Amino acid sequence: MGKITPVACCFNIAYRMESELKPELKEKVSNIFQDFLIRVTKLEELAGIGSRLLNGYQQALEFLRQPPIDETSQLIKNIIKANETRRVKSYIEAGCINVHDSIQNTNKLHTCLLGLHNHLSQRYTLLNELENLLEDSSGAIQTAKWMFTTFEE
Repeated sequence: MGKITPVACCFNIAYRMESELKPELKEKVSNIFQDFLIRVTKLEELAGIGSRLLNGYQQALEFLRQPPIDETSQLIKNIIKANETRRVKSYIEAGCINVHDSIQNTNKLHTCLLGLHNHLSQRYTLLNELENLLEDSSGAIQTAKWMFTTFEE
C-alpha cells in the first residue's frame, strides 16, 4: 500500500469536511489548497522561463566557442584567395570572429546568467513557500483528525 501524502489526505479531509467540520477549518484547508495550486503553477511557469534562459545561454556560448576556419584545406585556401580583400584578410587574421557579434553574444551570456540567477532565487522562494504550505496542511490535517476522533467518541 502506498504512502498517503499530506496533499492526498487534504483532499480526503476536504471531502469529509462538508458536513462534519467547522467552517473555519474548511476555509483554512481550502485556502491552503488554493495557495498550493497557485505556487505549483508558478513553478511550472518558471520551468519554461528557465529553459529559455538556459537555451539562450547555450546558444551564445556555442557562438563564442566556434572554431576558426580551417585553412589547411586547399578548397578553403582557394576561396579565400579568390575573395581576398583587406576586410576578409583582417577577418581571417582575427580568427574569423566578428567583434560586433562577439560583443552581442557576450552581452547575451551576461543577461542570461543574471536571468538564471534570478530564476533560481525565485524557485527557492517558491519551494520554501510550498514547504510552508505542506506544514500548514499537516497542521490542518492534525486538527481535523483530532476533531474526527472527538466526533466519533
